[in-house]
Amino acid sequence: MAPAVLVFAGLDPGGGAGSAADILAIAAQGAHALPVATALTVQDNNRVHAVRPVETEFVLHQAQALIDTCAIRAVKIGIPGNRANALAIAGLLRSLRKRDPKLPVVLDPVLASGHGDALASGDPLDAVAELLALATIVLPNEPEACAIGAFPGAQWLVTGGHGDGQFVTNRWYANGQLEQRWRWPRLPGAYHGSGCTLAAALAARLALGESMFEALGAAQSYCHEALAQAFAIAPGQRIPRRFYSAQARTACRRCPPHERIQYARLVSRHPELGRHRPAAGRHRSGPARRRGPVQYRHKEAGAALRLEQATALLALCRRHKRPLVVNDHLDLCMRIDADGVHLGGGDTALQQARWGLGRDKIVGASCYGELALARAAQAAGASYAAFGGFYPSPVKQYDFVTAPSILAAARAELELPLVVIGGMTPSNAAPPVAQGAHMVAAITSVYGEADPESAARRFATLFEGAAAAHAQGV
Repeated sequence: MAPAVLVFAGLDPGGGAGSAADILAIAAQGAHALPVATALTVQDNNRVHAVRPVETEFVLHQAQALIDTCAIRAVKIGIPGNRANALAIAGLLRSLRKRDPKLPVVLDPVLASGHGDALASGDPLDAVAELLALATIVLPNEPEACAIGAFPGAQWLVTGGHGDGQFVTNRWYANGQLEQRWRWPRLPGAYHGSGCTLAAALAARLALGESMFEALGAAQSYCHEALAQAFAIAPGQRIPRRFYSAQARTACRRCPPHERIQYARLVSRHPELGRHRPAAGRHRSGPARRRGPVQYRHKEAGAALRLEQATALLALCRRHKRPLVVNDHLDLCMRIDADGVHLGGGDTALQQARWGLGRDKIVGASCYGELALARAAQAAGASYAAFGGFYPSPVKQYDFVTAPSILAAARAELELPLVVIGGMTPSNAAPPVAQGAHMVAAITSVYGEADPESAARRFATLFEGAAAAHAQGV
């Protein structure tokens, strides 16, 4: 049974914010939204032109029917519409807390739209004051946090999207103390419903039983990706891509399986990553292994298809006792409890992954041809550094060629296992392995062969030969 999230929100006929955003964001996490309408609005993707609160009695009637029927695992609150509705919602929360004292309540204290348009009748601060005391966590942006003032009893995630600079910094406070800081690359443009997306995703993650720290990391990662893939419905603010369309998912499913997955990436092989989950930044010696982690990589898939495929691949990897690393998608890795994630260059994303996954998971870093990125990756807690592309690849177009000499320099300076990427075959991978690569990433030269197992064995022999040469002092 899908965990149910009771949602109090306004109706946005543009489909970008309010309950429309909540439904999609919650569904994308694997939970189910129970949306209660608190206000009707006249708005587009840029401005709110009018707001009409739903009658308080009808708000209660909507909610009570759901409470009497469904097991509520979390509550997400957006605009209440007015103070009377807020007081009524507060009463419902107190009743729910009698059944479940630990029921998570996520409050998005929306005081105005992004353009400053009113979203409630009367004083918006009065409308949320009663709810602040009942929230498990409050998610104001920086202007809203300043308007609300100190509230020491609650947890807060103060979001920094309204600031300036290269990064958005979100700060998590508990009992007035800073617990954690996350930094995300600032995206260009403006977005409609970003706060709704984050709060709804957080409520869903809590409904799924995650800890607050895990849920905050996963919800922020999901929201950032949704904004990065946002689309336009008109000039102005863009709509976060919270969930891919059924048409897109159906089109993906019509592709042959190997094209849909775009080949899992087999890394063969470093003993630590092949046998178990290594601690960050540690490189232990050990007996040679023939197989290493499998990486799930699908750049074009929607969220639902990625979840379906990665879950199936994880079961296969568990059966064969192989670690599974998810490419790019930290939220997916956390959701299915994969063994790790592989991310592009940049210490900020790596730090987020290490904080979110803990020290026992694999966090891989693409360092391309830059030793400086590998140094930063090691400092950020990466488990391995991947260099490349070394050769032309039929799967990925590289704008550069990585010099093989980087491997000797990296081995001399770093403690991380080194992975080589880019057009690798059993024949052309021999020089990088001889120069110190611990792992080779291969796609087409393994999964494009008639016998992938034999192809993988040919890669493994490279390491056996290198190990023998090293033992003889060659």
